[in-house]
Amino acid sequence: MRSKRIIGFSMMFILIFLLMGLNTVCASNIDDLDYNLSDSLESSPVSNAIDLDNVGVSDDSESNSISDSIDEDSISNMDGSIEEISNENSQSESKIGDSEKSIHTVTEENYSSYFDSDGNLINSLVKANDTINLSGNFSNKKFVINIPLTITSTESDAILKNSPIFYYNVSNENFAYDAIVSNLKIESDIPDISAVWVIGSKNIRILNNDIFTTGHNGYPISLDGFTYNCIVENNIIKTVVPVNTAIDSSEVNYDEENSGDNSSWQHSGISLRDAHGNSIVNNDITVENSYGVYLCYGTSTSSNNIIANNTIRATSETPSFWSYGVYITGNYNHIENNTIIRMYRGIHSSYAHNYIIGNRIYDINGLDENNGIGGDYGIYGGNDTLIANNSIYNADVIGAGILVGSNSDVYGNYIQINSSGEGIRIGDVEGGHNSRVHNNTIDFLSGAGITVKGTPQDTEVYDNIVNSLSNIGANQGSGLGIGILSIYQSRSSRPYNISIYNNTIYTSNDYAINIAQSSTESWLCENNSIGTKLIIYPIAMDYSPEWGDGTVY
Repeated sequence: MRSKRIIGFSMMFILIFLLMGLNTVCASNIDDLDYNLSDSLESSPVSNAIDLDNVGVSDDSESNSISDSIDEDSISNMDGSIEEISNENSQSESKIGDSEKSIHTVTEENYSSYFDSDGNLINSLVKANDTINLSGNFSNKKFVINIPLTITSTESDAILKNSPIFYYNVSNENFAYDAIVSNLKIESDIPDISAVWVIGSKNIRILNNDIFTTGHNGYPISLDGFTYNCIVENNIIKTVVPVNTAIDSSEVNYDEENSGDNSSWQHSGISLRDAHGNSIVNNDITVENSYGVYLCYGTSTSSNNIIANNTIRATSETPSFWSYGVYITGNYNHIENNTIIRMYRGIHSSYAHNYIIGNRIYDINGLDENNGIGGDYGIYGGNDTLIANNSIYNADVIGAGILVGSNSDVYGNYIQINSSGEGIRIGDVEGGHNSRVHNNTIDFLSGAGITVKGTPQDTEVYDNIVNSLSNIGANQGSGLGIGILSIYQSRSSRPYNISIYNNTIYTSNDYAINIAQSSTESWLCENNSIGTKLIIYPIAMDYSPEWGDGTVY
């Protein structure tokens, strides 16, 4: 019996020892399996395919000027950096620490070590989040960047002459990397090539640069080809004509001629085409006779951009009808707190759902060959637009301080008209239906404070202060202007159901309000403060045939 117990305990001891050894072997095998799996993933073709997307190589680019310069050789040059980029992108999307960055100082002498003959970055030497530090002068070079990195001048001593910078198909989600163009002085007279050109990229920052261009369609900064969420901030931008001697405007050779048309309107300061969600802020922009910030139409419009706190001016004494401070195509753009000086039109927004708030617009003026001397509008608002708390000073216009479209809210604006133009025009070419114009203050001369023109319907005009002056600075009500005026499109097409109430009007004219041309079928005009002045109410008119009514005779 005792011997059986000894044998039983021995068997249990042997069994426990065997189990412990088996566990040790299994753990070792799992560690080996993890190591081998990690190695195989790093070298797999799937990993490399992802890397090529991240470095921004695209075979179907529509931009010939860039795609022609990015050839198969440049793609092969990226192979050396593929593994590095893949490893970096597998990390958290938060910004990578400074310890992971390298700074590469590039001069004109060692330029070819970092960029090939077509200007493409040599990726085997530089990885994402690195910094290219430019030092000294560069002439007739190109910098084509296809990974998120910074190009700057840490000593602010780099001058780039006819040496454009391209960010081409750079994906930088959530600003995970530093992808910045900063502290550069750039001077260019190259036609059709922007000095800094961001194409099909995301989350690039363009900061603190001094850019001067004179080339035909050679904009200082362009965001193009479905570029998203870029920040353009604190840049000094100037573009003028004529072209051909870049650099200092005092060195421009007026005797040389450029190939092609070099009209002054083709020299915008900042251009956006198919660009969405970008911020254009705190820039100083000088154009001669063109658009300051231009959201133009490409494959689509440009929407959801912020254009704020910029100073935009024209140098022409009489800007042409191409000279606008901010020109908007697209929706849900915010144009806020900009200062705009001496343009033919201050802000243009003919598309719906834009926000024009808190801008200061000075000295609207110009020359239109068809209409003579004078600008046309301080603010041209499209439909479904908010126009609020803007100030328009010393506007010499043949149109109006503000044009109001349909379904719009216009309030809190101060408008000073120094011509025979109108303070606010409702309707005309933009409909003017279902809008509200209220709580605005208008100082004007001999024209009309507020005009309801064409066929607006169901619009309200209330709580405005309208003051006609004999000249700017004269006594209140010293002018002979009409406070509120209606103008029909034709006898059968008239403003309808317009409500005019609680307005205060100062004028030396006998009539404060003249709405004779509004529809007699539905209108409201009451509780307006006009002193001893008179109102002309809607008058029924004979609908005998007249030219322009569309009647066939």
